[in-house]
Amino acid sequence: MLSKVILYTFCILFHLSLFSSEYYVPGENDRIIFIGDSITAQGQLHSRGWGFYVREALTADGYKDKSNVVLLGGSGQSIGSWTAVEKRSREKEVFLDSKKLNIGEELDKGAEVLVIMLGMNDVLGPYLKGDQDSVDDWGKRYLTFIDNLQKRLKAKQVCMATVTMCTEDLDSYKNSLVAKLNKKIYQLAKGKGYKVMTTSERYIEAFKTGRKYRHNYHITGDYVHPNSDGHIAIATGMLEGLGKSGAVKYIKEKYYNQIGPKLSAGKVGVSYEVKNRTSSANQSINSYDVHYYITNTDNQALVNLELPEGWSAEQTSMKGNEGVFNVKGVPAKLENKLKITAVIDSETHEKEIKISAPWLIKWGIKQPHWRQNKLPENPDVYGTEIDKSIESGKSLTTDKWTLYQPSLNYTGGENPGSIDFASVTVCKPFDCGYGVRWIKSSKDREVNLKLSSRIFAGNIYLTVWLNKDAVYKGEITGKPGKKDEVRVSLKKGWNRLVFKSNRISWQWQQAIELLPIKGDSLDDLEYSILEK
Repeated sequence: MLSKVILYTFCILFHLSLFSSEYYVPGENDRIIFIGDSITAQGQLHSRGWGFYVREALTADGYKDKSNVVLLGGSGQSIGSWTAVEKRSREKEVFLDSKKLNIGEELDKGAEVLVIMLGMNDVLGPYLKGDQDSVDDWGKRYLTFIDNLQKRLKAKQVCMATVTMCTEDLDSYKNSLVAKLNKKIYQLAKGKGYKVMTTSERYIEAFKTGRKYRHNYHITGDYVHPNSDGHIAIATGMLEGLGKSGAVKYIKEKYYNQIGPKLSAGKVGVSYEVKNRTSSANQSINSYDVHYYITNTDNQALVNLELPEGWSAEQTSMKGNEGVFNVKGVPAKLENKLKITAVIDSETHEKEIKISAPWLIKWGIKQPHWRQNKLPENPDVYGTEIDKSIESGKSLTTDKWTLYQPSLNYTGGENPGSIDFASVTVCKPFDCGYGVRWIKSSKDREVNLKLSSRIFAGNIYLTVWLNKDAVYKGEITGKPGKKDEVRVSLKKGWNRLVFKSNRISWQWQQAIELLPIKGDSLDDLEYSILEK
């Protein structure tokens, strides 16, 4: 009980500190410079980017000149690259995403308030190893960068914005690294007397609220960059950090507090989230928590789950119109369908839930450097012991593999054939990863093998084996639309589908799907992660 009281007291003090008089609050004519990456660039260039909302709210609070709010953002920028940009801008013209904003000229004009939001590309690139030493080094370089800027700007207040989500799974490896960076930001800010902008906090809060209203709600457009609600959340965090209480009230009342309710238009509804609770890759029965939310009513709902044959469910918690079912079953179908039913005042509300068949994955296998579309087929160079096992038909699961659950929280969305290694690793340059499934067909048949990727940055070379045969080799990110398709043959009985993914850097997502040929259906297919 004491610990909860202490935590509660800390939260109160923290929120009060947002408007504490010890920090400089910009006046009606003060210049505010925001420095960042593509998220800041979008805030400037999109008609409803977060810069638009910051300017609108400040103006409503008495701010005089919107042109004094300057957003300098560059795609792909990190602490290291921005340090180079700042240095280069002292001697020559430098433009980032906005071709109307000369970096050197804008910095030399100075500013009363300097705000920096960097770190996403250090996670995404990746420019960090992921361990604490690399985070600490990042923090040192961050302070050096601020020092360099302050020599030119001489700002009265320096603000550090927290890093927003990378993937929409708060438990993903990428977001665990984001959390480390944000913790470091708080430490640095406290030590130097800088202000922290609550951009990540408002982002996560809005995301959680949205999911309670709609199961497939997104706050990003591509699992990295904000969508319209994400821009509103970032603007809210920025205004909180500036200490402009009137502007904060304005944006919350007009935009931020409407993020959840606008999704349902005031109608009673049911939403849900599914979280995989299976840790072992060596069991057939998987466990999932199905969180449900009943919105826009205080009346108690009677909630039930319809399950696939052989599955079971136990309600493990319920508080008001929120609760959790622990569901167990064998995800033998590509999409295993459940239905959640809520009866409220004699009216029935239903939502279908789809749980995809899992994969087994491995990663972190170092490979030689390769050039775009130039991965040699020489097995002595790029071959591994896993490749040899695949092509000889030997067991693959003698070494440790990890269960991967396809999820709408990762690049690729709800596609059950999608795998995004951002869930498990920082993704070092020239890493190689594998995925495997066993698929049972009731007959010999031909199918189309579809390969695709939805990343916006990076190079991925795929090799796919069906049983012992390599049926596809190529750089999928170099194909038109980042997709390709070939005809392959399933045999009657169990088939082993394996992919190998070679990457260079940045994102690491691909999808491997089996599609029916006209006149056929693949509804009979069964899936397993247990070796057959």
